[in-house]
Amino acid sequence: MNRKLTAYLDAVEGYTNSITRAILNNEVNYVIAMEDDEGPFTRFIPLPSPQTAGTETQKQAYARMKAQEIVEDMKIWNPHLDYDTILQNL
Repeated sequence: MNRKLTAYLDAVEGYTNSITRAILNNEVNYVIAMEDDEGPFTRFIPLPSPQTAGTETQKQAYARMKAQEIVEDMKIWNPHLDYDTILQNL
């Protein structure tokens, strides 16, 4: 696998793992520090409640599924998950 694709997949996996942990810990928001033309700002992403019934495996699978959905939405506005941006910076 090439270096650029690996960097992109690592970024996606990193966000997915971090958001999964936040959901499992019943956090209300996931916070991302970002920067645009006007300077730095903080973006708050609302998180779903964790699954309360089922086995631990089911709870983790639910949290990961929801995290993957959030990361897919993040790809639209987060330059750290924009494949073209990653290609330019490497």
